[in-house]
Amino acid sequence: MVGRQKTRNLSAVLLGAGALALTSMMVIPVSAQTNDPIKLALAIDLTGAFEEAARQTHIGIMLGLEYATGGTMEVAGHPIEVSVKDTALKADLARSGLAEAFGDEGADIAVGGTGSSQALAMAPVAAEYQKVLFVEGGVADEITGSGWNPYVFRVSRSAGQDAVANARAIATEGTSVATLAFDYSAGRSTIDALRTELEDIGANLVLEEYAAADSIDFTAAGLKLFEALSKVDGDRVIWVNWFGPVNPVPQLERMSAGYPGIRLATYGNTFSYMKSFRGLEGMEGATAYYYDIVSNPVNDWLVEQHEAVYNGPPDMFVASAFATAIAIVRGLEKTNGDPSADVLIPALEGMSFDTPKGEMIIRKEDHQAMQDMYHFKTVVDPDVLWGVPKLVRVIPKEELNIPIHTTAQ
Repeated sequence: MVGRQKTRNLSAVLLGAGALALTSMMVIPVSAQTNDPIKLALAIDLTGAFEEAARQTHIGIMLGLEYATGGTMEVAGHPIEVSVKDTALKADLARSGLAEAFGDEGADIAVGGTGSSQALAMAPVAAEYQKVLFVEGGVADEITGSGWNPYVFRVSRSAGQDAVANARAIATEGTSVATLAFDYSAGRSTIDALRTELEDIGANLVLEEYAAADSIDFTAAGLKLFEALSKVDGDRVIWVNWFGPVNPVPQLERMSAGYPGIRLATYGNTFSYMKSFRGLEGMEGATAYYYDIVSNPVNDWLVEQHEAVYNGPPDMFVASAFATAIAIVRGLEKTNGDPSADVLIPALEGMSFDTPKGEMIIRKEDHQAMQDMYHFKTVVDPDVLWGVPKLVRVIPKEELNIPIHTTAQ
């Protein structure tokens, strides 16, 4: 790989709150050091607009490995070693960083792709080195569609799952919807899937607006959305699909006073994003996870441990990465610790496993994990810094008709 850019290797530099806890979880038990280690590389976007998600991913992976291995950090006698690279939200760094991990450093498995563009850049590298890549964070349907290959798996939710669940939560037959999304592969992929689901419901998507992820002023886009919906009758809603440093929802909320009868809605997100929900009592949407609307032993363990180490509940990307770590360990248990793709891939295909969200099943055709989603209604609790998503109903995975976009086998 001549001319590869070097990414910053963070194996020994664990950033953010809880670094000491993460370091302690990476210590390999003496009893396990007689067998070859399984090397897991995290290639995540610790710099840039998705920094928060990447930091949560790191925490979730380490906690998930601890949970799934019963605290031993080993599988079938093989210790798990974890290295971390910052791909800085750049596709070229994601590509070169993964090649560096697989080629120079001997990583057996990788987790990466906080952003969808980075995940899509990594996919061909996984195929080139014939090693399994778990995409964690990137939601674009292209990851398990046009950009997919058999070495790519995704336990985290997809744009399609977000879109289908939210369409069912915010719209019924005859509802008129206008959307604001970040102008990025994940944003456009989500709106594409939302459009299809709204058509199936009998709702109408009347306008799509996109803005750069680093936008700070949404006045122009907001005016277009409100004006478009003001010209139609019946149930009307603006749905926001956003993940960037400045949340557009508060600006749209202020503008909504001039347009009575038009609802605002968005999907469940990180705690920091959901601070904007505090002005939206009763707002409905769908989320992939919220720690307090799920009840099962796996989630109980995650919540208890996260609160003990980080003095607060686990956020959305922590839980998602936690589930990815469980999938990795359960797959390796089936192969007796062999991370080779030719044995690990068939072990993972069709595998069901327990996560903080309950059972997930990895679909054989495209390696996307099928999972429940959650319809919520926002409640404002004066003791909580964000608007609290209260469960309306579980949207079971069997109800989510997620198309298979890939034709590769």
